[in-house]
Amino acid sequence: MKRKKYVECKCHGLLNGETIIKEIEEYYPYWQMNTSNRTIGVRFFEMNAEDDFYDISKRKKQTNWIYFGNRVTLDNIEFYPNSAEINKFMQMYNLSAVCLTSYNDIIPMLEGDLTYIENYIIENYDQNILKEFKDLEKNIGEMVTIYYWCYGHKIKDKEKLVGVDYYSSITTSSKTIPLIANHLAVTKIKLNKDGKILYYNPYLEEGYDYKTVEELNEIKRKFYGVKVASKQEKRRNKKQELITAEISKPKQFKNKYELMQAGLKYITEDKIVTWFEFVDSYANEANTINIIADCLIGLEKFQNNAAELDLYCRNFECYEFMYTIISYFSKNSHELREYWHKNYGYINEVKEKTTNHPITLNRVK
Repeated sequence: MKRKKYVECKCHGLLNGETIIKEIEEYYPYWQMNTSNRTIGVRFFEMNAEDDFYDISKRKKQTNWIYFGNRVTLDNIEFYPNSAEINKFMQMYNLSAVCLTSYNDIIPMLEGDLTYIENYIIENYDQNILKEFKDLEKNIGEMVTIYYWCYGHKIKDKEKLVGVDYYSSITTSSKTIPLIANHLAVTKIKLNKDGKILYYNPYLEEGYDYKTVEELNEIKRKFYGVKVASKQEKRRNKKQELITAEISKPKQFKNKYELMQAGLKYITEDKIVTWFEFVDSYANEANTINIIADCLIGLEKFQNNAAELDLYCRNFECYEFMYTIISYFSKNSHELREYWHKNYGYINEVKEKTTNHPITLNRVK
């Protein structure tokens, strides 16, 4: 099914909410600044050729608005002759920013909306960050020195670079290192043969450690740019909605014996006895029964995807404990523990048999 590209234009003089839509070849905002129809703002989208382009529900890849004018906020409103009118408009609609066009239109700027100048800066900034990833990719197979923070500790590794996942992680001959994660982030990557800096993130403070989702998003916006960070945030929110739906399902287990039975289909034969011992010693109260029940949800839904399992466990205060239990009893135990090892430092396995903690995930000391 063929898709077409369109631009939607707001124009000076049109009624509020009225726009002009036309088919285009490429997304270049400057090309759409048509003086004949006095364009003051544009946004782009794709749509199947047979669909009505005024039907917003059918649009794909729709961008935010890009306005031709100046962003006005309460901080800089005094510099504009019609500041009283702008201030009244902002208060009336409870706005933090508006765009004042060359035709003196006052346009509300919602979250994600940009002026043309802001969009131009972001586009060029995005290209610079993209160049860093391309430089990294060109040096796959070379020895590099990686400087990164892990649980507040500064780490320096000399490794062979074997893979680059843009805006996500790098892979060396021994591990995968996320570029920006909640306990771990890469500061700098240097090419050993000539000392060239291939990658540098200036937004990581000394002793970088645990970050909330909001703090991580802010770091990514500063470093990756608004567009990339927003896409990652949307993907994460969509995954989170699915996970929240699973967590919200009522628990169906009344006692630990039902838990023992339910867990059998998710674990290997050699761990059945350990599973019985673990549940028998741990799940003796309603709260602990629910924790193990949540572990079973993780075993059922996410045992084949370590990244999804990690995201799922982070919904709980005892997420490291839950990841430990799920990864130990899962049929994909090795892959899940390897994921933790690559992304959060390393795993120390407890050699002596214990029922409450079959393995322990230790932080860097």
